[in-house]
Amino acid sequence: PYLLKRFIDEIFTYEWSYAASGKMALRDKKLYVLTTLGAGQADHQRGGFNHYSVLESLLPLRMTANITAMHFMQPCVIYGNSTLWGVLWDKIQLDDNAAFLAEQRGRIRAEAKQYLDAIAASSVRAIPLQEDLGP
Repeated sequence: PYLLKRFIDEIFTYEWSYAASGKMALRDKKLYVLTTLGAGQADHQRGGFNHYSVLESLLPLRMTANITAMHFMQPCVIYGNSTLWGVLWDKIQLDDNAAFLAEQRGRIRAEAKQYLDAIAASSVRAIPLQEDLGP
């Protein structure tokens, strides 16, 4: 969340990405969201463990897309445990430690390949949400 917030604060600035004057550098660009969730799909529904659907959780990004005149595209959600995220989080915590990156490069590549293979084999499902995203 911190890095996403920082990215939004630095990129989505007034008079560059949105403005009353109509000067909008991101106008008509597409905003894609790909996210992994540690829990199953049932936990990310109304009444589930997290209390809200994925689309409800993504509402701030949809609002950002609206303000900047971007097109919010159908999100892709991967449900289930994600050890790749743990590796990436460790990297973030070490504040771009070059030695850590060198050690983990092979592991990250191998795990990314496992994800792609698992998705291809349908043992992990990438489930596009079917709710109407509307304007």
